[in-house]
Amino acid sequence: MNLYNKIISKNEDIVEKQKVIQTLVDKYIKSGAPMELNVSSSTASKVHSLMIQGVTIENEAEWKGALELVLHEVKFNLQDTFSRFILSKTFQHYYETVQQK
Repeated sequence: MNLYNKIISKNEDIVEKQKVIQTLVDKYIKSGAPMELNVSSSTASKVHSLMIQGVTIENEAEWKGALELVLHEVKFNLQDTFSRFILSKTFQHYYETVQQK
C-alpha cells in the first residue's frame, strides 16, 4: 500500500503523485498492461479519462475515488476467486493431505 499512501497523502508533491499514478496505470490498469487487473470497464474508463486530465490539485479527490474503486474491485475479485478455490476438489485434496500429516 506504499504507492497508494503516496497518492492519498496530502504531503506528497503533485509531480510525485503523477509519477506514481502513471506507473500504476501502465503496469496494472490500462488495457494490455503487463499485469493487467480485472476491473470493470467503467472503472477503467474513469481512470483513463483522469489520465487525460493529469493529476492536479483540483482533481486529487477524483483520483482518490477512482483508485479506491480499483482497490475495491480487486479485493472483491480476490475474495470471489478465493471462495471458489477453497471449494475446489484440488484444494480439498490438498487440505485433507495436509491435515493427515
